[in-house]
Amino acid sequence: MIDGSIAPEPAVAFYTRVRQIVLLAKRSAPCVLFIDDADVLMQSGYSPGFTRYFLSLMDGMESETAGKIAIILTAMNPNHIPPALLRSGRVELWLQTTPPPASARTEMLAAHVATLPDELRRFDSVKLDSLTDGFNAADMRRIAADVKALYARDVIEGRAIAPADTYFERATRNVRRNRELLRLAEAGQIV
Repeated sequence: MIDGSIAPEPAVAFYTRVRQIVLLAKRSAPCVLFIDDADVLMQSGYSPGFTRYFLSLMDGMESETAGKIAIILTAMNPNHIPPALLRSGRVELWLQTTPPPASARTEMLAAHVATLPDELRRFDSVKLDSLTDGFNAADMRRIAADVKALYARDVIEGRAIAPADTYFERATRNVRRNRELLRLAEAGQIV
């Protein structure tokens, strides 16, 4: 297992690192080459040159390793993946995840706040279920982190402790606002 994290760096170093990762995958075959947030990578300043480069590496992998390297890409927005990477013959399987149901979101929040004071573990799950409709696991983790921060700020500043639902509702509004800002940014409506 290698960490192929690539921080923003000059193009020469970026392409060198990508090539090193692919060469290591070839030497390690059979293996899985996992590329998280491929849509973000493809939208980076290295594209479209990166797309052509990656396609040539993929084609070379297939001929040299006879299919012993599985490439897995994740993307929040597959529309940002260049069509050449998605055409038939390159993509063998599509999996789409959906937001977790209300019961799972409630369980996630309960797990995230399990170590918090009692007063924060008593929240109206039915109300939160409707407020968090469409949220994913990362959103639920963010809500729990924001609840902790809001509660801690009140404690540190000597304010009266609010009911747990107040903290959860504020945190949920913040996450929903951030999701909307992200949506607008992705649509090019804000910079």
